[in-house]
Amino acid sequence: MTTVIDAAYDGGPGKNAVFGLLTTQSDMVSEQEVRTFMPESDIALCASRFATGTRGTMKTLRAIEAAIPAALRLLLPDDPIDVINFSCTSASAVIGIDRVEAAIAGVRPNCRQTNPVTAGIAAMRHLDMRRIGLLTPYLPDIHQQMEACFARHGIETMAGATFVTETEAQVRALSPDRIRTAAMTLGAAAVDGLFISCTSLRCSGIIAAIERETGKPVVTSNQAAAWHMRRLAGITAPVPGFGRLLATEG
Repeated sequence: MTTVIDAAYDGGPGKNAVFGLLTTQSDMVSEQEVRTFMPESDIALCASRFATGTRGTMKTLRAIEAAIPAALRLLLPDDPIDVINFSCTSASAVIGIDRVEAAIAGVRPNCRQTNPVTAGIAAMRHLDMRRIGLLTPYLPDIHQQMEACFARHGIETMAGATFVTETEAQVRALSPDRIRTAAMTLGAAAVDGLFISCTSLRCSGIIAAIERETGKPVVTSNQAAAWHMRRLAGITAPVPGFGRLLATEG
């Protein structure tokens, strides 16, 4: 005999906010990094993946635009989402943030959205970073695209460096300690702060150390995206331990 038990509901895991990530098919980093910057138990973070090539080239990044709608239709299709983050910095710059936003709005027209480029620009303006050091893992033409994208928004790259990787497997395998030492070198230049680009770089554990050692603010792709998502959802509580950007309210 089966007994019917009265159910009790508490609103579920997203009582404070529900955030959606669109990530690459090979991503193993951005979900974990963004979750680190959102320690609250009442924030739900859900992801869907879009098809990408195995190599990070201008051609493969441009092709991602056509894959956005299919991935987005699998992201909590029957539930409201507070903010969607298109979690690929290089694709945001190469496709163009306006086109990325249009692709997302075509499927979820009433949802707020961001991406690491839009979020990074907002974060750097918030920290008064107009002259930056830019560290990326990209091929040279993609790195230059990042510099040009920031320049169009009034942020000048005064010192730049890239690890020149071509696959996501290479990027996610980059040592955080090597990222830290490379960032410290850029931080010695006449810059207002540092932007470390790519959602597949493991940076959450080194942001505070780089800031201490350089005396300058550090913005990373995943950190900026998490900060911007929180702001768009009206979450103002600071998250200490991950740099100046998240350390203050609002």
